[in-house]
Amino acid sequence: MLMKLTGRRAITDNHQGYPIYRSWFPQETASEVAEHFKPDVVVVLAHKTGLVAKAFHDLKLPILFSFQDVEFSGHGFDIGQITPLHGIANSEFTAAAYREVFQAKCSVIYPLIDSEKYVVEETGNNIVFINPVPVKGLEIALEVAALLPEIPFIFQESWPLSPEDRASLNKRIEKLDNVVLKAPTQDMRDVYRQARILLCPSQWNEGYGRIASEAQFSGIPVVGSDRGGLPEAIGDGGVVIPFQAPAPTWADEIKALWNNQDRYNTLRDRALKHSSRETLSLTKQIDSWEQAIRDVYHAHS
Repeated sequence: MLMKLTGRRAITDNHQGYPIYRSWFPQETASEVAEHFKPDVVVVLAHKTGLVAKAFHDLKLPILFSFQDVEFSGHGFDIGQITPLHGIANSEFTAAAYREVFQAKCSVIYPLIDSEKYVVEETGNNIVFINPVPVKGLEIALEVAALLPEIPFIFQESWPLSPEDRASLNKRIEKLDNVVLKAPTQDMRDVYRQARILLCPSQWNEGYGRIASEAQFSGIPVVGSDRGGLPEAIGDGGVVIPFQAPAPTWADEIKALWNNQDRYNTLRDRALKHSSRETLSLTKQIDSWEQAIRDVYHAHS
């Protein structure tokens, strides 16, 4: 409404305590924002990063990409045409992919996670599977739950499910007495309070695997696939399984961990230690981000 009333293609507010420019198509408002805000460096991330980066690059501004996945088509533009190409990747896996394909000058900073928003004092007694959609390993999770009827599972909805998909999933879960589907929550502590083990059988090339770190802040071991950067997130605080492994392999690993308290305690301690590693220190991460921005600025000068 404000854009229509003012004739501007981007409107500004300070609701977060700093100026935010909002537009339906950011790449079309680059010159307007640059003229008003006069940025020293433009950091681009998320949807259609290539289009946004090109618009600011054409204005002769230094660009720093935030690479969060290896879905290259999602950039909307061949970012290899932006040279030199500087980026921060969310894992060694992601960095390696951008170095290989685009010859990017790429360093690694893991996702910034405020642990206080995820730590719980006590954990529960369920296998928790977050985001029950096919690319996250829904089929494996369903088969594993069917193979382990004596163990309770929580399927936690994350990405919005269509009414059709939710109805289909509910119909399949109704056949499993040990599975409960829970609605999305804004407080992930509600989820981790109920977890004994986090199940991450992702079939997608994860850029990192943030939920593994979220769980490990409370010492919750992770059983996850070897896809993308997920093994980096899990480290030795869990079990990594080939993503193509059949459901019985997953079930055997989970059952062994569930029934062996000594092994569980070992992985719990390792999960806590892995979550406290220096590369997840917010202070160090922010310092690294600031240095990366300075480096791009000086390289452009």
